[in-house]
Amino acid sequence: MAGIPHFRAVLLEQTGGTTVPQIIVGSEPLGGADDLARLDRRGALTARLAGERFPRPVRVRRFSARCLLRWVLTAPSGRGRRPWRYRTELIDGRGHSLGPVVRAPEGGATPSD
Repeated sequence: MAGIPHFRAVLLEQTGGTTVPQIIVGSEPLGGADDLARLDRRGALTARLAGERFPRPVRVRRFSARCLLRWVLTAPSGRGRRPWRYRTELIDGRGHSLGPVVRAPEGGATPSD
């Protein structure tokens, strides 16, 4: 790297990233180590390697301090929710969230004027 002039510019041109190492599978650059971890954590790594289409929905589990407190206070009774919240999000091929999946209203009703 030190002996190659403009190394980062060449790396950016060829892979789209400037960090070292850049992970490339086949001819597709996946990014650096953080990008690879995000893809795996979001369930997009296997899908990308399998050639699946994006965006795609994934189930996301998020920690909630409010739910933790509620769970600790009510856990002995067995009534409390776990300290996690779940939602379905759309992710792109880089593992970035495009937002939550919004469900259509029941019966296809539309808001009245």
